[in-house]
Amino acid sequence: PEGATLSVMVTANRPLVGGGALVLEDGREVPLTVRAEAPTTAVAQFAPAASTTYRYRIADDRQQRLEATVPGQLRVVADQPPTVTLRQPQATVTPLPIDEVTFAVEAADDFGVAGATLVYRRPAGPGPTRVPLTLAAGAAAATGGGGASATGMLALESLQPPVRPREVLTYHV
Repeated sequence: PEGATLSVMVTANRPLVGGGALVLEDGREVPLTVRAEAPTTAVAQFAPAASTTYRYRIADDRQQRLEATVPGQLRVVADQPPTVTLRQPQATVTPLPIDEVTFAVEAADDFGVAGATLVYRRPAGPGPTRVPLTLAAGAAAATGGGGASATGMLALESLQPPVRPREVLTYHV
């Protein structure tokens, strides 16, 4: 995604020596660092600002040099904002101060959903209160794009100070 740091790993059949690089299409070079724990691999890290192509240049411990003849391609994709749809409650609810209110949401993001949080505010409260919602088993959490369902319950009788009849709580997810 846009703004992310990218790691490119090159693996050889012999131990590599320093001086290797990724050569970007604009001529800039990103150094390849040989990994101490795996001397046949080297890694370059950088944050590409735009889509580009690259070639790698490496040398092994016998001074054999290789430059890739076919370029690799990097595509930078703009991050899209997440979407959240409140499935429950579906309308304004008027619970009693001893009731429980169930919240259910569908959340989606092009790079994955790691969690969802209910944020509510009471007129007499100190400020917004955050309640993590539980992601459904098998949700597309943390990695990869996709969506996830999340649920949670707010037990009004457990809130302090106690909820008064007709008290209005505002919330968002």
